[in-house]
Amino acid sequence: MAAEVAELEKKYGRAPHLAVLLVGEDAGSVSYVTGKAKACDAVGIRNTTIRRPAAATEEEILQVIETLNDDEGVDGILVQLPLPEHIDEDRVIAAIRKEKDVDGFHPLNVAALWMKQPCSLPCTPKGIIKLLKASGVELQGKRAVVVGRRNIVGLPVAKLLLDENATVTVTHSRTRNLGEVTRNAEILVVAIGRPKFITGDGLGRHGRERRGGQPRSRDGETVRRRRFRGCGAQGVAHHACPGRRWTDDDRLSDGKYDRMFPA
Repeated sequence: MAAEVAELEKKYGRAPHLAVLLVGEDAGSVSYVTGKAKACDAVGIRNTTIRRPAAATEEEILQVIETLNDDEGVDGILVQLPLPEHIDEDRVIAAIRKEKDVDGFHPLNVAALWMKQPCSLPCTPKGIIKLLKASGVELQGKRAVVVGRRNIVGLPVAKLLLDENATVTVTHSRTRNLGEVTRNAEILVVAIGRPKFITGDGLGRHGRERRGGQPRSRDGETVRRRRFRGCGAQGVAHHACPGRRWTDDDRLSDGKYDRMFPA
């Protein structure tokens, strides 16, 4: 990637510029933003992190985005989620210019994905497909089961699997007899945001060979490590995690934030 960035800098006379907007001091979000800045530095992408307090108003955040939209020196905009509850995430995401939406969450990018038109793809779903291909998994014709139906991971990864000619079943936390469905999966992607949700009896022979998913947060990234210290990233495997609060499962589930499919 560093070589590709160098080519872009040579072609356009400057390095690509990513602007990240962080609202508040959520520990997980701060960690993610720090990691993104380090990744940008490693490959030569210019990174600017704009910090605003948790008490910032929605209008203040929208003003920041408008300024970044108008700045020709900014190529990509990323708003770190979650935002404080008094800010409408949908409105904020929709305010980003489609061309600068690096997360692929803008409604026009989402629509373009489902219409097979050029668009920015959500990073985690795109990474899952790349990982499967890099591992030598043949996707065409395979029975793929996606557990999770949110716009961030579940739905887009299901669409990308469909585009690879897999036969896709989308399930969620309220699917009846979920284990019967997942046991028949040749490819299993878990993006439901609940650790231990898929138990061992939910994995058939194929599922044990190829299983996807880690505990995920609202923005599709790994659940905060400080809450899973010592557990490792074992996907659907079981680990005893003393101190884990059930309220976290509620916050991380696909129910509260699943606006397209209400309970």
